[in-house]
Amino acid sequence: MEKDQCFHLGYIIRTFRNEGQVVARFEVDDYQAYEGMDIVFLEIGRGMGLVPFFIDKMVMRQKNEAVLTFTDVNDEKEALHLKGSAMYLPDVVLPQLEGKQFYFHEVTGWTVEDINFGEVGTIETVIENPSNPLFQILNSENKEILIPLHDHFIEEVDRENRKLIIKAPDGLIEMFLSDENDD
Repeated sequence: MEKDQCFHLGYIIRTFRNEGQVVARFEVDDYQAYEGMDIVFLEIGRGMGLVPFFIDKMVMRQKNEAVLTFTDVNDEKEALHLKGSAMYLPDVVLPQLEGKQFYFHEVTGWTVEDINFGEVGTIETVIENPSNPLFQILNSENKEILIPLHDHFIEEVDRENRKLIIKAPDGLIEMFLSDENDD
């Protein structure tokens, strides 16, 4: 499984007891939606790629956490090697979203077009600020433009052409492109 075919689910943050269990922290909107999963892919070390781990038992906890028991991880020493590993799942397991809904990882690399300004640039990432996620966009001159991710700014999600059509507040895009913002 290649990382570019997957979405980031969270991290293994610590061991739990001495029976090989681990605590996973999910970095997704609805972590309980993954309660029934039976496999997760871990990025254990650099250059190793993603390694599948089968889940024997999952106990959901508060604050986006779950205790996982993996097949063939039987003691704390084995579990300790997994601490800090990023967790991934293949994109194909996600339900297909429709309309103006999208997954944050889905729009990376898409073109952003504002209905008044025109082409803004390419989405580098979505900065997941808890109070207000932001699109981080680079324009053709490599200038960074940050657009708050508000439903009322999104006009259209064009999956076929990998394009997001927005209507940003007046002057927001221009503020990032003014000469005063140059270093």
